[in-house]
Amino acid sequence: MGLLDLFKKRKPVDLVALQRHLEIANDCAELIEHTVNPETFFNRYDLYIEKLTILADAQASRQIKVEGDDLVQKLQRMSSTEQKIDTINSFLDRMWSDTCEKASKLKTEKGKSNRFQKFLDTLSNYDDRMPTQCVEYYHDLFLNAPRTTSIKRNQLPANEIDRMQRIEASASYKNKIYNLFYKNYSEKPFISQDREINTDWLNQAEIFPEQSVIPKKMMSRFSDGLLPGHVYMLHWIDKVHRKRIPAYFEYEFGIEFEREKNFLIKNGYLNESGKLTEKGHKAVSVHNNVIKNKK
Repeated sequence: MGLLDLFKKRKPVDLVALQRHLEIANDCAELIEHTVNPETFFNRYDLYIEKLTILADAQASRQIKVEGDDLVQKLQRMSSTEQKIDTINSFLDRMWSDTCEKASKLKTEKGKSNRFQKFLDTLSNYDDRMPTQCVEYYHDLFLNAPRTTSIKRNQLPANEIDRMQRIEASASYKNKIYNLFYKNYSEKPFISQDREINTDWLNQAEIFPEQSVIPKKMMSRFSDGLLPGHVYMLHWIDKVHRKRIPAYFEYEFGIEFEREKNFLIKNGYLNESGKLTEKGHKAVSVHNNVIKNKK
């Protein structure tokens, strides 16, 4: 995320001042990528964009020639909503990992629970500085992410996690979960290979069953054959859609996204291009409480 190091003069300009803006931007970039303190992160993120704007304007007005990244293009990229979401979510992953590490050193379950609650309460003070997707993401971490540091899941490549989330866990692991938590469910939730290999979900569920175990109503179909997860999928595809599929489809709704997308296409809720049909929009309207409850 750091910037360049050299300017070449084209027109009379205060290169000393610009060099100082550059140093501040580079310092901010370093902190943005490593801090676990939300006040530091958000203040430095805003300052980074401010300094990058000054530098990009100097380049655009031909006051300077830069060697390295094109600052105008970098500003456009860093200012995009998608990049902002990715940057903030990376910070949230670090803060969650730090929270888990600190909680693991506490002796009582009450102390651990308070540490996790502090994660949620602290971040709520910054909701107005985050896109809705990021607010949703940290709530998802609090409710569904493994509360352990034994496996550094956030250090795995995102595409590897995505791939493993599409694959079913082993039969023995699934059956163990089903027998412990879902014995009287007529329809069992999807359990991924990612959960089996990269998390300590079983221990978490035993300590925090209310936050971990999917309620029975989430695995009960409506009269039209849809699960609550299908309804939220339709909403997500229509209104939220982004590159990475959120883990809450597995951990909160008990479904595997791609498999259920085929179900929705086959049953006329999505067309072959993956867009909502009239039937799909109607289903969202009829079952809108699913969306309201999730929000």
